Amino acid sequence: MSTRRATHVIRAHHRRLADPARPEALQELLRLALQLAAIFRLHLDKEERVYLALLEAHLSEAEQHRVLEAMHEPADPGSRNGPGASDSKGSADGPPVLDVRETPPPMRHPLIFETYQRLGPGEGFVLVNDHDPKPLYYQFAAELPEQFTWEYLQSGPEVWRVRIGKPVAWKRGMRARAASPRRGSQTP
Repeated sequence: MSTRRATHVIRAHHRRLADPARPEALQELLRLALQLAAIFRLHLDKEERVYLALLEAHLSEAEQHRVLEAMHEPADPGSRNGPGASDSKGSADGPPVLDVRETPPPMRHPLIFETYQRLGPGEGFVLVNDHDPKPLYYQFAAELPEQFTWEYLQSGPEVWRVRIGKPVAWKRGMRARAASPRRGSQTP
């Protein structure tokens, strides 16, 4: 199958699955969700019956602790790989980075808003995306009017980087000033 044909097929599947008005699309999503839930249950069962049993049988309690803690650490301590990869601690060079390019599109906005909600006043993060996140800006403006800052750091054509922050003066119930929507400055 040619690359062009493969991408056409994938796009056709996306359109078919994304149309909630079609009952078969909802049925397909439900079928896929049930399959995913079954796979997840199998994974948990295997972990309980096989892997954890092996750890308990062959490792001391201290070694078990060390192994279980290491399982939750990134493979490369300097980066996080996978969907929604981010450097949640940031660095001396700048704020944390949330790279959503590999995150499935339906999960991106919830992940971004969750990241924003964890910010303290005056804190921010850099969003890395594969398209201009202008719709996200409008969602922020609608849901959190004047409670966020938005600064383009890089504007395509392959990668967009936007610093999203919570203003210093932000407190629950109090609104701070959001940037105005102008290209090349703070917002889309």
